[in-house]
Amino acid sequence: MKALVLCILLQLSAAYLYAASGSGLQPVRRAPHMRPSLSVLDSLPTAIIEVTRKDGLLEEKDVEIWFSKGNLINRRFSASPCIEVAKLVDSTGHSEKALTADQVFRIHTKCIPETKGEWRLIYILKVYNQNPHAEKELKNLIKLRKEFRGLPRRSRFKYPKIMFPEKIYKYYVPELDSPRFMSLVHGAKGKSIFSLFSELYKSSQNLKSNLKENLESTRPNLLKYVHKKKAEAEIFNTRRKALLRAAQTLGENLANLHTKYLSKKSCTPDEKGKTSMFACKTLGHGDPNIRNIFWDGKEISLIDIETMAAGPQSGAMVEDFSVLFGTLYNMAGSPSRTTDNPTYEQALEGFWEAFQTAYLIQYKKKVHPQHFRDLITFIKRFGWGAGAMKTRVDNHPSALDVWKRSMERLS
Repeated sequence: MKALVLCILLQLSAAYLYAASGSGLQPVRRAPHMRPSLSVLDSLPTAIIEVTRKDGLLEEKDVEIWFSKGNLINRRFSASPCIEVAKLVDSTGHSEKALTADQVFRIHTKCIPETKGEWRLIYILKVYNQNPHAEKELKNLIKLRKEFRGLPRRSRFKYPKIMFPEKIYKYYVPELDSPRFMSLVHGAKGKSIFSLFSELYKSSQNLKSNLKENLESTRPNLLKYVHKKKAEAEIFNTRRKALLRAAQTLGENLANLHTKYLSKKSCTPDEKGKTSMFACKTLGHGDPNIRNIFWDGKEISLIDIETMAAGPQSGAMVEDFSVLFGTLYNMAGSPSRTTDNPTYEQALEGFWEAFQTAYLIQYKKKVHPQHFRDLITFIKRFGWGAGAMKTRVDNHPSALDVWKRSMERLS
């Protein structure tokens, strides 16, 4: 009986549609723009977190309780007294803010034996501010994360490991009409290039000590002193070689990133056969200073990717070069540094040259020949070529001033 009723209903509906089409009427269909769509941010998981402040900002205790009760990592580990949460603050004691963040927290453990009492970073928790820029960044982060994680495993090592948020959450506060958002980012492996250079500087200072004075003070233990100096030289050379490998990998990775997103329209030579590096659009990190670049002996990792989340930008390649060169130059050649340490400055120069050589070799394979020649001319004109770190010593025009001028042009 049910089958008969269903059959009759289907026939009636078919007859109605036929009659409607014959009379010039069409069945009502929902327009594509009328279809209900779920926003990317609406579909984010909700974090059950007890917020003590009415504005939705978090306290260290709020994060500790949420982290210990969540299933982010091993429950026994996350609930252990080894886990600590620290809110990052600036020199004035206020919450350290980023471009789109109201708060940044560091989640670390202090119970790892190999750290010898020091803490080891596990996660960075970032609480976003409530403005359109933060929303745009979150959407771009989700899109970029999906694209990079979808790369074949072999291809991943061609690019820097970008520390995308492991999880992005929304959480609700009774006093607010809309949810707030936060992201949880894994700590990068290895050490920052800044830390590696700081260690190298200490080693170079040990090598710089006056040999005659040491011989006078340590004459009874001359053999012991010689062995000590030999060990210090080996440590210095090991650290310098590690930095050179990091520079080569960084150059190849960054060139692959830039060329992957290079806009052919804005980077192709014009009728006069020239390309503008400031107009050339690609995806860059935006702030690849040596504190944001990590090396673990095998892989380069990039942190603090707020600026990257804006998507492909004009002059992104120039900006990446500018920031990297500027922070390296500031380690050795800027007027703010008064130490005269040729061995250390040579290591900095070697890092920049190794990075630049690897970058240009890789970049040349994938771009228009004229565009590549224009890039070489651009690098020479801005004083970023070989010997750039020696500008302070050789009284050349200040490379730092050149860097500042290039950044002013970009802004």
